Amino acid sequence: MRHTLAVDGFGVRLRPVTVADAAYIVQLRRQPRVLGTVGDTSPDVQAQEQWIDRYLDRDGDYYFIVEVAGRPVGTIGAYGIADGSAEWGRWIIEEAVPAALPSAILVHDLAFGPLGLRELRGKVVPSNRRVISFHRRFGAEDAGIEKNGVCIGGASVDLVCFRMSSQNWPQVRKKLEPAAAVAAAALTQAL
Repeated sequence: MRHTLAVDGFGVRLRPVTVADAAYIVQLRRQPRVLGTVGDTSPDVQAQEQWIDRYLDRDGDYYFIVEVAGRPVGTIGAYGIADGSAEWGRWIIEEAVPAALPSAILVHDLAFGPLGLRELRGKVVPSNRRVISFHRRFGAEDAGIEKNGVCIGGASVDLVCFRMSSQNWPQVRKKLEPAAAVAAAALTQAL
């Protein structure tokens, strides 16, 4: 979706994805540690550029590059917006950069602030235990299993589902702030 939403906090910035980000996104999504945990991605940069072109014309879809000091370090998004609810995902952070917690907080801030949503949902493949653990420590509620939720390696894979409400977000955010401040301090040393 063409938008100008951007947000800064805890040492990171979320800015809108552009077609110029295609090569970076392909490189990020094709890392060996990421394969098998996100939906299938073509290794072709031109295919990613075409995907971004289609994304830019799609309503209810906010896709961001996560930056630290102007350098891209990951992606995140809020999409599928309908009836006050959206999914957050497309979340990949470079391995050596402690931007996961700050970026997750900022996408929730956008969802429950400027986007005016009442619920934000997350979905994770069952084998991605680190991210499932993150969601639980983050304060998200378990919301069941989505059967055959994504195609990975040509096969349908179930997804573990989580949700956060706008009502619970202020208290959850307050509990996360000290750890996010630690991550922000570590970011300056990571780059």
